[in-house]
Amino acid sequence: MLSDRYHIFLNVIFIAFACGMNIDYLSSSARHCWKRFEGHGLDPARPLEAFSGYYLNSFKETQDFQLHGSEMICFLNGTHVLRLVNNAYATANNTPWRIAFNPRFVNNTILFMRLLKTRFRMLSLPKLLFRITTSDSGIPLKTSARMCLHPSGIDFSLCQGSVVLPVHDNQRVDRMSEYIRKAVSEMGTEWERKRKVAYWRGGNHPPHHSSLRNRLVHLAINSSLLDARFGAYSWDKFIECKIILAVDGYGHFSNIIKRALLSGSVVARVDHKVGTGEWFEPFLIPYHNFLPIRFDLSNLQDVVQWAIENDEASRMIARNAFLTFYRLFEEEFMLCYGLLTIEHWSHRQQFERGTVENFEKTAVLTTKL
Repeated sequence: MLSDRYHIFLNVIFIAFACGMNIDYLSSSARHCWKRFEGHGLDPARPLEAFSGYYLNSFKETQDFQLHGSEMICFLNGTHVLRLVNNAYATANNTPWRIAFNPRFVNNTILFMRLLKTRFRMLSLPKLLFRITTSDSGIPLKTSARMCLHPSGIDFSLCQGSVVLPVHDNQRVDRMSEYIRKAVSEMGTEWERKRKVAYWRGGNHPPHHSSLRNRLVHLAINSSLLDARFGAYSWDKFIECKIILAVDGYGHFSNIIKRALLSGSVVARVDHKVGTGEWFEPFLIPYHNFLPIRFDLSNLQDVVQWAIENDEASRMIARNAFLTFYRLFEEEFMLCYGLLTIEHWSHRQQFERGTVENFEKTAVLTTKL
């Protein structure tokens, strides 16, 4: 079973590298970043290919901005729009559905852009117009709230996740640097002494009986393989176990997954109901650096059982996760990821005539970066 999965994994990697991607359009700094990724065994095309699946090849005008062309950029279906142009940025908030304005997300995005400019000594950033989220929720609360009206009737949620940047509070460069500093000291229990269970603790979010977290907790009641409950937790309890469960709450991310990937335990990642997840998740490779769990949890017990019975393979998966994400969460790689992302999508973005003018009419802030 394991050998088959590794065989598939190796074939996928070979195909990805063999096909390659033309990077001539990138700046010298971005090409250097590309080579840095490859030099550490990381394929920089993975997130670009993963998130591009949420592009709409054609769509009709939105209620607030007339974006049209070969593709459209949007970040987590947010209610605010950010425009980068030359040495400045502008934001606008003129959408058909609204969530209470939370300036942290805008400020975190601007801070990240400033770090990019400083690190790579850029006179200006690539031009880009994209949406930014103002809440933890990546999809609108009302099904009628549609920003992207596709001729074929594709749902609004398909417009999520094309530009995914590490700008949430628990993703910022300084936060990830803190996780890395603590990673070695938090390795905790030696592998042989870790408990042979899949462990999870957290809040009841969202609090209804059919939610993913509720289903997980109920499933654990009659299982000797699962230790999952609601409530406050101590990180020491997580790293005493061989398997750590990463489960979405309100948003499309698990608050513990970043620390878990550096913990020396195996991460069992429950799939997202919608979307691709956080910026680093395209680098998750099944049975190489994490264990994949279906959203309906139908394979959870089987995967946990496999991990416990194949102890050395599980240990290697945990080791691969540490080696991959210890590097990926470093400031240099996070900023390289950001540079590659905005250059790539800036190169591909097209606007109808009048789009920028419409944006300027609704802009509420313009500031030098």
